[in-house]
Parts: sequence; structure tokens; C-alpha cells
Amino acid sequence: MTAAGESAAEARRFWTRVLGTVVTLALPGLLALISVPVVARRLEPAAFGLVTLIWSAMGWFAMLDVGLARAVTRRVAERRGHPNEAAMVDDLWGAVWLGVIGAGTLGLLGLIAAPWIVVHWLEVPTALARDATLVVRVLAVALPVVVQGIIVRGALEGLERFAMANLARAPMVGLTYLGPMLIVLFGGGVVASAATVLAARVAYLCGQLLLLRRLMPGGMPLRGPSRVAMAVVARAGAWITVSAVATPVLLQGDRMALPRVVPIADFGWYASVLDAASRLWLLTSALQPVVFPALVRGLAAPGGTAVPALRRAIDGTAALLLPPAVLLALGGAPLLRWWLGPAFHPDAVVVFEWALLGVLAGGFAHVAYAVLQAGDGARPVGLLHLGQLPIVLVGISLSAACWGARGVAAVWMLRLVIDAALVWAVVARQRPDLRAEASRAAWWAAGGLVAISAAAAQ
Repeated sequence: MTAAGESAAEARRFWTRVLGTVVTLALPGLLALISVPVVARRLEPAAFGLVTLIWSAMGWFAMLDVGLARAVTRRVAERRGHPNEAAMVDDLWGAVWLGVIGAGTLGLLGLIAAPWIVVHWLEVPTALARDATLVVRVLAVALPVVVQGIIVRGALEGLERFAMANLARAPMVGLTYLGPMLIVLFGGGVVASAATVLAARVAYLCGQLLLLRRLMPGGMPLRGPSRVAMAVVARAGAWITVSAVATPVLLQGDRMALPRVVPIADFGWYASVLDAASRLWLLTSALQPVVFPALVRGLAAPGGTAVPALRRAIDGTAALLLPPAVLLALGGAPLLRWWLGPAFHPDAVVVFEWALLGVLAGGFAHVAYAVLQAGDGARPVGLLHLGQLPIVLVGISLSAACWGARGVAAVWMLRLVIDAALVWAVVARQRPDLRAEASRAAWWAAGGLVAISAAAAQ
């Protein structure tokens, strides 16, 4: 096959993998459209709240791998095809045991604190308190299982077995949403619904481990806790972990500060608008697991083999984010009036437009993060995020007090734009061979910001 033919085949393979990942990421939302109305009509409001808590908790728990999944992906991708590739099994078990210690400790605390959580945090009615306590305890058991599932998926992505990873995830997602719906339809309650979700996660974890027994060199023999293996993974993912911990605060800090200084009604439309704009990141989140292992292998090899994967990630980010962002900016005002109804506020239009600008910039920043974390640049990313924390938190607090929701949205947007510029500057400095791609990303981002601003001005 010619070089052009190989390039075209690789591009088709890349977009096939992205499409498969998009489908599995969209599946929860599609199934929620089916299951939520059914459960809402069959249960009392408080019981329905507990079922939605179960579903929400699965999303929260998935963020608690604190960078271990990406560290596993990197180690597995680095070792593939090398004489010591069997050591990837030790790396995976090191990450698994780190997850057991961290998430297991949180789960144990949840088991112990379940009655307090039900009474003082959830404020569940007395008649439902017993079931609510059992639900919280089932979720506490599920927490480490969810985290381990995310970590183990990182190994499948490092092996670039995306079809297997997506096929393993689809039944789990289906049972997570459709299981409670069927339980409720047949007269079951919230505890059985929680147990069904836990069973789905256990089956998902076991299924992935069975796949890895076939795919990993030498299978997946059980390894006990090893300080050496855990230290190797911890060092590989330490700065990735810093970013994983800091990023949720940077992205959600505005929603923590705003309720203190504006009426709850203003907070309601602000949070809804920011969350709606941020949903666009679901489109580009499918790029990350596909491009990351390719970048790991390409950056470690001579001859600029990372350039095609990086260029596809940059162009793909523009193709996935820019058209919907421009369309939303064009129709923002009537769309928000219809969607928010009585909660609509004139400032919501400005906040929405600024949020779209920030989301576009953030999408390009995510590509730069992948480049740096795939090589030896995770430390600068972590330092950037740590340095931004105090500045952003102070900026949010001051702007909230002085200008309310519009000021907070401006800080949120500016942080993302400046962060994108800084992280791509780091890429250009650390990897001179990728400066052309850094310029490509800058031109796409700048053009996109102009296009969204022009559409919003119509």
C-alpha cells in the first residue's frame, strides 16, 4: 500500500474509533430520555430523587480515578512492542491497587457515614430513611468498583482496542439506566434499583478483566499490592493527577461562588446555561481516548510520527465544535427564551455566548493537554492548573460581588481562552517539531472565536 493509501486507511480507522466512542458516550443521554419519565411517573418524588441520585453518582464516581486511567493508558502504550512489554501487567495492577486504596477508603467512609448522609445532607423523609440508607451504602460499595472499571478501561485504550472497550461499556450503560426502569415497572423499589446498577458495574469490571486476560502479554495473573509497581504508576501519573484534581474546581468553581452573592433564581438560569454550553465537550471527549495512545507512541518514536494523529485531533476538534457553536450563537436568544421559559433572564444570552467562546477554547486546550501528558510535559500542565486555582477563585469571588452572573461568566471564559494560549505555547516550546501544528491550532481557535462572536452579534 502507498503512503497516501496508508494515511487514508489510518484516517478512516481514526474516525471509526471516534464515532464508536461518540455513540457510547451519547448512550446514557439517549437511555435517560426513555427511563427518566417512566421512573418519575411510577415513584413518589422523594423516591424518584433517590433513583436520580444513583444515576448521578455513577458520573461523579467516574471522575475519582484522579488520572490513574490516563497513566495506565500511557504506560501500556509505551510498552507495546518493546522487549519489556509484559511489565504493562505490573503497571496495571499497580494502578488497580492504588485505586483500591483510594476509592476503597472513600467507600468505607460512605458505608459508615450513610445514616448521617441521609439525615443531614439528603434530608430524606423519615418514611424513606431506611431505604435511603441502604441505597447510600450500595453506592459506597459501587464507588471503588466504578473507579476500577475506569482504570481497567485505560489499559484497553492503551492497547488501542476501542471496539472491545465500547462493546464492553454498552451493556453496562444499558443496564444502568434500563435496569432501574424495569425494576420500578415490576413493582420494585429504590434499593433493588441501586443493586441493579451495582451489578452492572461489577459485570463491566469482570468483563474487561476477562478481555485483558486474552490481550495482555502473559494474560492477567493476579498480583498482590506491590510498592514498586504502585510507585511506577504514581510517578507516571502524578502530574496528571494534579490536573485531574484541579480541573473540576477550575470548571465548577463559579457555581460554588455564585450562590453566595446572587439570588437562587439567577443561579438557576446561570448554571443551566453554562451546563448546556459545556455539553458540547461531549463531542470532542470522544477524540481524547483515541488520540492519546497514538500520541504516546508517536512522540516516543523518531521521525515525527505523532504529527498525523495530532493534526487529526486539531482538525477534528474544529469540525466537531465550531459548527454547533456558531449555530447556537446565531439562535441563542430565542432558543434560551424557549428553553428557560419563566426563568429566562436577559443576561442569559450574554452568558451563553461567552460560554460558547470558552468551550471552543477549552476544546483546543484539551488537545494540547493530551500532547503534553502523552510525552514528558504533564508537569507544566499540572503547574499551570495549580497556578490558576488561586487567581481564578479570587477572580470569581470579586466578579460575582461586583458584576454578578455576567462577571463570573467572563472570568470563566477568559480563563479557558488564556489557558489554551498558554498550554499551546508550552507545546511549541517543548516540542519544536510540533510548532506547525501549534500554529494550526492557534489559527483554528482564533478563527473560531471570531466566527462565534460574529454570529452572536447578528
